Amino acid sequence: MHSKICIITTAHPAFDTRIFVRGARSLARAGYCVHLVAQHDAPETLDGVSVLALRKARTRAMRFAFLGWRAFFVALRTQADVYHFHDPEFMVFGLLLHWIRRKPVIYDAHEDLPAQILSKEWIPRPLRRSAARLARAGLTFALKRMCAVVAATEGVADSLGLPVCPVVVRNFPVLDVIPSSANRGDDGMIRVAYLGRVSEERGLLEMLEAMQILSDEPIKLVLQGTATPSAKRLLQAASELERVMYVPWAPPQDACQMLASADIGLVCLRPVPRFQEALPVKLFEYMAAGIAVIASDFPLWREIVGGARCGLLVDPLDPWSIAEAMRYLLDHPEERATMGKNGRVAVEREYNWEAESAKLLDLYACVLGDQ
Repeated sequence: MHSKICIITTAHPAFDTRIFVRGARSLARAGYCVHLVAQHDAPETLDGVSVLALRKARTRAMRFAFLGWRAFFVALRTQADVYHFHDPEFMVFGLLLHWIRRKPVIYDAHEDLPAQILSKEWIPRPLRRSAARLARAGLTFALKRMCAVVAATEGVADSLGLPVCPVVVRNFPVLDVIPSSANRGDDGMIRVAYLGRVSEERGLLEMLEAMQILSDEPIKLVLQGTATPSAKRLLQAASELERVMYVPWAPPQDACQMLASADIGLVCLRPVPRFQEALPVKLFEYMAAGIAVIASDFPLWREIVGGARCGLLVDPLDPWSIAEAMRYLLDHPEERATMGKNGRVAVEREYNWEAESAKLLDLYACVLGDQ
């Protein structure tokens, strides 16, 4: 009988790229019986993963107050051999699962939580430092009681301060999800893509100002993802920019199709500490799609983009720097195409999920005593 795994998220959509496309599908393909507890419209099974749907929370307060309990009871009913959760807000319930079920519980750390709290818009600024210290203390207590910890980057792993280093499983692209060949138009318009959460700290204001600077150039910006309330207000205020289009969040497979018609990918996140040590999924998705990249000039990203020779680095706080990079790639189509090809080659050789998934499968084999 195959071991049963229950993956839990209360904050992410059911078909989240890291949780479903990478983790859950890989485990199902390896022969595990995989249940995914997540917010979704209705139960369904896809790619061997059984999605156990949670009613979607209408507000953040409802998610914090009720969704964790619902997810906890649904997870209990699966009678799983391993529980793997992805959200720090579920930490208390992860401990309860461990104490009640006496089964391995794994925590998957996507980001440095205390650093993340320091930039949360919905937390009053005077309370953020105290909240971050409280979160740090709570994490230290809880993670020492987990069977294992997975981290999305080396930086996140180091931030946890655990005596045993977490298993680092990076968010590199799944090659069979992202188109490897371009389907770009011949209308003379250069299409610039941004995938992911749309917010001010992720560079929305600077991107819009760069488009304003390039108002006479044949460039179109398409942003696709979930927008924060303040980002939506900025997008509404910029509605007169006809060459800026916002598309709401779509499942990863659909979102990646947008890249097939793009020429350039933007990842101009502001120099927030938690971003500077991050490996943004969108950077590698752009590279996998074979499009040139314009990225923030952070030391870690400089090593990746410069090493692969797949794009240009800019000051993310300077709209003119971003605009000049767009103009350069517009004026140098052959160099732009070469950068795109270089990015795809780098992903095929190194920055792909197929290599990372082996770490996840090895961890499960160890946790379940299969080694």
